[in-house]
Amino acid sequence: MTPPRGETGPVRVERFAVRWSVEPATARRLLGAQTDASNGASAIELCLTRGADSNGDDTWTGDVVAVSSGERRRVRRRTGLPVRLEVDPSRSMMHIDADGFVHATVEISRGEAGALLYVRTPMLTDLGFSGGRYQPEGVTLGLCASQDTPPASASPPPTHP
Repeated sequence: MTPPRGETGPVRVERFAVRWSVEPATARRLLGAQTDASNGASAIELCLTRGADSNGDDTWTGDVVAVSSGERRRVRRRTGLPVRLEVDPSRSMMHIDADGFVHATVEISRGEAGALLYVRTPMLTDLGFSGGRYQPEGVTLGLCASQDTPPASASPPPTHP
């Protein structure tokens, strides 16, 4: 795999997130009946985050977060996800495969996320969404320079609960 390149050289993916708008009733169901989802945005976020185990080896965690009226709650968590990242530099694309969590293709330019070209996840079905197509709202790709410098992503990552 060829790592994506930033302005100063190779970078590595630290996090990936995609967000879908949902109906307020869906947010109420996921956050609890007491939540007032009538004001503000309601959304579901899938967040994939790189970490390290006690040996310093990479580990990946997938969180599903429900958002409504500023309240955020993690509703699912998967740890130890097998994640494969592939960069196609000739097409400026990155493929992200986290089996059982999310498969996505993102356009990348100068080490930053561009358009979300493709996404598929079993997590919406796991949350009780009926079959069909759901239009994602946006994507965040958090990148860091290989030398452990601060993130090179232009857009801030979602805040995890």
